[in-house]
Parts: sequence; structure tokens; C-alpha cells
Amino acid sequence: MVQGLSNPRPGFGIAVPGNEIPGWFNHQRKGSSISVQVPSCGMGFVACVAFSANGESPSLFCHFKANGRENYPSPMCISCNSIQVLSDHIWLFYLSFDHLKEWKHESFSNIELSFHSSEQRVKVKNCGVCLLSSVYITSPFLKTVITIGKKPRGDT
Repeated sequence: MVQGLSNPRPGFGIAVPGNEIPGWFNHQRKGSSISVQVPSCGMGFVACVAFSANGESPSLFCHFKANGRENYPSPMCISCNSIQVLSDHIWLFYLSFDHLKEWKHESFSNIELSFHSSEQRVKVKNCGVCLLSSVYITSPFLKTVITIGKKPRGDT
């Protein structure tokens, strides 16, 4: 288990200006959906979606499938009700597999995420996923984030 993450939240997210999926997302795809294999030691995942709002106040939803089944509720959405978004943005979010297993009490080996908006002018450009594992963290960026604040060995 990752040190320092006792009782982590089931999920959280943020939207920021930008139009590219960061390079540390080891699974990337053009378009609005992505499918990845999940290791048995998976803890959760970070997802990223790049979108253009074209002056709308966007709402963006993530539809989730596990092992090809669509019976999971949409766990994540972002809504900018009172903000007119003029530039491209990326939406990043984390979701724990433990949170998803609560719905069906089962594990899964494949997940598919698809992103959509109810506003026609909001366009999803591309998306990415970075899997988090209890054995290792796959992203150099996340290794850096998790080790921040730890004393180097040998320090007193």
C-alpha cells in the first residue's frame, strides 16, 4: 500500500486550462473513450480528458463500464454552471477501485471510460488513464508527489 494514504477519499477531480493529456498518462487515446486492462493489485486510476467548451458552461460526464458491463452508476461529473468557458480545458480525476467495488462487490480486469456532455458545442478531444497499483506507482510524476515531504534516509 502507498505510505501516507490512510483512508483515502473515493474520488476527486479538478478542471484546469489546457488541451493536452500529460505525458505521465501511460494509456492515451484520441476521442471520447478509452479501455484499459486492470492489474489484480490495482488501487484506482487517474483519468484525464481534454475538451473544448466553445463558450458554453459545460457539464461533462464519465460513463463507466467494468468487464464490458454497463451496470455501474456514473461516478464522476464536472459542471461549470455559472462559468462561461472560452478556452480548452482538461479535467483530471482520481477514482478508487474500492469505491466502485462497493456497487457490485466484485473485482474487474478491464475498465472502459467514455466521456460526454449534454451540450452539443462541448467537444471531447482525447482522454487518458494512469492506473495506480498497491505494488508500485506507474507514473514518475506520482512517485514525486507521494515522496514530497518525506525525510531522506540518513537525515536527523
